[in-house]
Amino acid sequence: MQIYELSKDKVLRVSGSFEYIGEIDGKVYVKGEHLSEPFIPSILPQSLVDSIQLALTRARVEKEKEMNAKCNELLTYFESDALGESYIYDMSVEDQLNLLGLFLAKSDGFLRARKGSESKANYSHTKAQISKLYADSLAHKNRILSQCGVLKSYLLELDSIEAINALKWEDYENIQGTN
Repeated sequence: MQIYELSKDKVLRVSGSFEYIGEIDGKVYVKGEHLSEPFIPSILPQSLVDSIQLALTRARVEKEKEMNAKCNELLTYFESDALGESYIYDMSVEDQLNLLGLFLAKSDGFLRARKGSESKANYSHTKAQISKLYADSLAHKNRILSQCGVLKSYLLELDSIEAINALKWEDYENIQGTN
């Protein structure tokens, strides 16, 4: 697409298909194909390029914060069927250390979990169940961290504030093969 400029006072006299980029010093800049008078082929002034880049950087920083918050939220718990049914376990640093300690000690032990919407309780776990639970926790953590990484890499490829703002955690399924 070609860059065109247009005097701000001629804006109401234009027609055609074009994309607004920005304005500076009384001139409006657009992208389009084969635009005629009063459009003039042009290049973007460096100050407008810098302004656009700054806005994109700010939007990316905010979206990355949003992605990190979602990642952290999803890393507060994980689900495992190590006890034969699905239970939800907390994943605070203390919880992870307790699980790691039992796993490394290769011993039976008690861990807090909840089944569905029930309250948390301490449940006895065998060595084999702890081993499965540890593997499930690592798989969950790796999956979430990988998903966050893919989304943040994809975020760097986006070149409009609209596209950056539209990106959601759930978009991972659609973009994982593109990175």
